[in-house]
Amino acid sequence: MIDYRIFNKSQKKKIILFHGLFANSGFWLPYLKYFKTHQLIVFDLNYADLFKMNFNQLKLLLYHVLKKLNINISNDVIISHS
Repeated sequence: MIDYRIFNKSQKKKIILFHGLFANSGFWLPYLKYFKTHQLIVFDLNYADLFKMNFNQLKLLLYHVLKKLNINISNDVIISHS
């Protein structure tokens, strides 16, 4: 449902990348070279499964994933496309 890959693990600052609908995490591959000074967390979302969830289930799932990865949405950068 929600998979992710982490690049540049030794970097402290984080950038979180979400792909848009009908895409996958491979969308970000050409851009990774521009973010070598940051730890990159690239999410691979299965939107078909996510759309079956109600908002509270989705919010709880994302909360647990972000907590597991020690992501602070107040301090880290999130980039997405649609």
